[in-house]
Amino acid sequence: MSKTRKALALETLSFGLSVEKASEVSHVSRMTIYNWLKRDDFKNELKEKQCEYFSRLSKRMTAITLKALEVLEKSLDSRNESIRLRASSIAISNINTILSFTEIEKRLSALERL
Repeated sequence: MSKTRKALALETLSFGLSVEKASEVSHVSRMTIYNWLKRDDFKNELKEKQCEYFSRLSKRMTAITLKALEVLEKSLDSRNESIRLRASSIAISNINTILSFTEIEKRLSALERL
C-alpha cells in the first residue's frame, strides 16, 4: 500500500505540482513526502518521471506546432489581405525565437564536444 501512495506522490510531483497537493493525492503527510524527497532513490525516480513527462509533453507540443504551422502557411495564401498580413506578421515576429533556439542548440553542441 505504501508503494502505491509513493507512486501517487511521485506522479503528482513529476507534473510539477506542490508537496501539499502530492500529500493530498497520495494520502500521506507532507512530512512523509519531504522525507522521501531526501532519499536518493526517490529523487532519482522523480527525476526519471519528470523526464518522461516532459518528453511526452514535448512530443505533443511538436505535433500541435506542426498543425499550427500548416494553418499559418495556408493563411499566407488567403484571398483576404488582412489575413495574409496577420499571418506574415506572425511568421516574421517568431523568427527571432527560432534563431535564438538555433543559437542555443549550437552552443550546447559545442559544450558537449568539450
